[in-house]
Amino acid sequence: MAFYVIALHQLKCYNADMFRVYLNKCHCKLIIKTLDLHKTIIKGEINKISPLMMENKKTQIKYNYDFEESFDFRAHSFFNLLCDLEEEHVKRYFNVLQLYPRSDIIVGVKKKLYLLIGFLSGDSCDVLPVSFSSDEVSVIKLSLELYSNLLCGKFEILSKVFEGLRVDLNFESIISSLCENRDLFTNLVDKNSPLNISSNLIYYKGKWAWDMLGVLRGSEFEKIGSIPLIKIEEVDDSRRIRY
Repeated sequence: MAFYVIALHQLKCYNADMFRVYLNKCHCKLIIKTLDLHKTIIKGEINKISPLMMENKKTQIKYNYDFEESFDFRAHSFFNLLCDLEEEHVKRYFNVLQLYPRSDIIVGVKKKLYLLIGFLSGDSCDVLPVSFSSDEVSVIKLSLELYSNLLCGKFEILSKVFEGLRVDLNFESIISSLCENRDLFTNLVDKNSPLNISSNLIYYKGKWAWDMLGVLRGSEFEKIGSIPLIKIEEVDDSRRIRY
C-alpha cells in the first residue's frame, strides 16, 4: 500500500513553527537516537558508526546470514578501521561553534521531544503534536536518513551529512576508505553493494526510521516498519508569508 503526504520542500514560509508533527513515544525516542548519532558523527567521532553494525547482529545470526564468530571478527575489523580513520583524519573533535547552526538545531529539537515524551504513554496509538520549523524538519530528515543508510552500509550518506559544515575534515577520503571495506559491514562479496533496508537482515528500528523519513519527504513509499506512521501537517497561520 502506497502512502502519500504533503511535499515539504514545496512549502516555504518565514514563521518559526511551520509544521505540526504527530508522534508517539517510540517515534520520539528514535528521532532522539538518530539526532545523537548525527551530532556525534559531525563532531568527528567516526568510530561511533561501529555500534550500528552490532545492531544488525541479532537478525543476521537469526537468519543464518553469518556465524556469530565470523560476524564478531568482521565487527572487530570494522571497528579497528574506524579507529584508524579517526586517528588519521580527526586531530581534535569539532565544537558546537564550528557546527553551528546545526548543533543548535539538534539541541532544540531534542528539548522539544524530551518535553513531549513526558506526556506520552507507551501505547503506539497515543500521539501528541509538536511544532517544528523547516530547518528542524530538515535536520530530523537528515538524521533519519543517516541512521537508516548507515545500517545498510551506505557510507556515501556521510558526504551529505558533512555538506555545509565549516570543518577541516577530509570526509571524502574517509568515505572512500569505508566503501573500499564495505564488505566488512555487509558480508557481501561485491563491495559496491549495500544491504537493502527492507531486508530481514536490517535492525527493525532502521525500518521505522525509513518509514518516518518517507513521510517527512512527502514521497510515495511502501511501509516496511511495524509501528504506525507519523503524521505531519502545515501549520495554518495567517501571519505566515509564503513565496
